Amino acid sequence: MKIRHLLLLIITINIYAQHNDGLRVMPRYLHFKDNFNRSKLVRVANDSQEIIKIDSIKYDADIYAIRLNTSSSFPIELSPGNGFTFEVIQYNYFSLGEDHANSVITIYNNSEEPVINIETEHENFQIHHSGNINGIVKDSSSFLQNAKVYFFYDQLILIDSALTDENGNFSAELPVGNYFTAAFKDGYYMQFANGKDSPIGADIIELNRDETINLEFTLEEETETDFGIEGTITDIETATLKKSIVVIRKGTHTPTKITAGQDDDLNRSYTTLTDKNGNYEINNIKFPDDYYVQAFAPLTIPGYYNMNNTPAVFWQDADSLNISGRMSNIDIVLLRDSSFGAGFVEGSVLSNSGNSPVNDALVYLKSITDEKIYTYDVVSSQGSFAIPILPVGTYEIIAQKIGVQNSTSNLFEISTTADSLTGINITLIVTSVEDNFIPPEFELKQNYPNPFNPSTTIEFTLSEVNPVELNIYDALGQKIATLISNTMEAGSYKYQYDASNLTTGIYFYELKVGNNNSVKKMNLIK
Repeated sequence: MKIRHLLLLIITINIYAQHNDGLRVMPRYLHFKDNFNRSKLVRVANDSQEIIKIDSIKYDADIYAIRLNTSSSFPIELSPGNGFTFEVIQYNYFSLGEDHANSVITIYNNSEEPVINIETEHENFQIHHSGNINGIVKDSSSFLQNAKVYFFYDQLILIDSALTDENGNFSAELPVGNYFTAAFKDGYYMQFANGKDSPIGADIIELNRDETINLEFTLEEETETDFGIEGTITDIETATLKKSIVVIRKGTHTPTKITAGQDDDLNRSYTTLTDKNGNYEINNIKFPDDYYVQAFAPLTIPGYYNMNNTPAVFWQDADSLNISGRMSNIDIVLLRDSSFGAGFVEGSVLSNSGNSPVNDALVYLKSITDEKIYTYDVVSSQGSFAIPILPVGTYEIIAQKIGVQNSTSNLFEISTTADSLTGINITLIVTSVEDNFIPPEFELKQNYPNPFNPSTTIEFTLSEVNPVELNIYDALGQKIATLISNTMEAGSYKYQYDASNLTTGIYFYELKVGNNNSVKKMNLIK
């Protein structure tokens, strides 16, 4: 092995000596000696007197991910004296075998050496086993053909997918490990296993060796509305991110109390995947309201939308959106994940109320050395988390839930000799913000849907206990109905108004709170 390494080094030096007046690529040999060394940098520079165009970099996507440390995209034109670096990441840690021991990364360009090869070598392979995930996809009345089922390894790495047949059946052989699974078909809302509508708090599917797991998805047909958003997901170097998960879920920086008996459907989340250009589109959002938009992509840290178009890892740095129509250019920028090791940590996130599991939270791994967020995990429906592929270092884990203050674990170390840690429990004070929240002001919101037929929802908030009246008026200003006349406590309220007995036209609704009032217009179309 050492002789081989020496020969490759000599070849690399000779090639560099022969082509130091053209496109310089260093190194031309990459050695991944163990799972703690899975990331390498390659430098590309123009040492000639002419512009060199790099058409593409080809590599085996079953082994690597390649990230350019430049905002340019192919073809890249390099002026004399200029250059860039790219990162080669041994992406496949879940099924890398001896057949992947050697591979070649090829740079195509128009210099005197138009095809430049970088040889790679991997060591310390493990025996990888597999199992099967089978199942059916249907709606409320029939089985669905050509629905797509996605398999996310370690919850969010999309490694495979399957199409359903004419009977709604699907099957996939997959490496053993933990998965999120999701099903989607045009005209239906995406659904994760066991009826979950987003990866936040979804159920982990644990696949063991030679095991067969059967799943059933019942998709909900989309309700046609005028509410939707679209945008693009990029990383900090403006590289577009395909195979990203985008989730919108209810929330603002001033969360409100949920009124008793409120329909759970009002609080559902919506999920989609980005296309090959990093674009996403979520249509037919059922109800207009305030939402956070969050993106998850391989080799990045999750982030929220904010108006500054900068990475926002935590909800406190995000901007919520009032989605009451069609919104475009809702773009999200994500930080790159630098977690390429072999360490492992697992634990649970618990509520301060009876130590019950918190199942709609995220955990982030923060390095004490450089204060960077290195990687993350989605807390499962059982309140558990597991973070693999950690580099050597000293860390703490930050647990986060929208509307709640962050909590942190004790410090711990990952080393080559102590690479696993279990039993880390983090407590979130989940009642500190949400349950004690008092709205900062009296507010009457626009009814939705609007126009409507025959029913619509009227929503308002109160800052303190007050006598309240909610009245309906016709276009001439005549009162035609009193919906509420009572003393009410501070909080957030929704009222479903049925106008079946009214004719098409413009109407007004008025909220009286103590000595104050607010009036808004609504349009009934039959």
